[in-house]
Amino acid sequence: MQEYSNVVVDQTGDAVASATVAIYTAGTTTPVTIYSDDGVTTKGNPLATDGFGRFSFYAADGTYDIAISGSGITSYTLSSIILFDNAASSGAAGVGFVQSGSGLIDLSADTNV
Repeated sequence: MQEYSNVVVDQTGDAVASATVAIYTAGTTTPVTIYSDDGVTTKGNPLATDGFGRFSFYAADGTYDIAISGSGITSYTLSSIILFDNAASSGAAGVGFVQSGSGLIDLSADTNV
């Protein structure tokens, strides 16, 4: 489960309140189940931006399209948004960086760390 958040603005950079945001499985028009927390409380899909143009949701790991529309803006879609919560399930190993170099000690096998 991963959180996604963003802001909808118009062409002048002003926040767009009450824009409609719909989340779909990538490449389809199939709405997905979204949550207001880490997978416990479902949230309506589509949802609306707040007074500052903000929106957020949690969704299962996957690839999504986010369709945005509203008064005063041209409708558009954010395509192939990848939500993947690897770091939370794998710890620091999920970040994709392993320190190496002269004089460093590999603690990854040390069970006392």
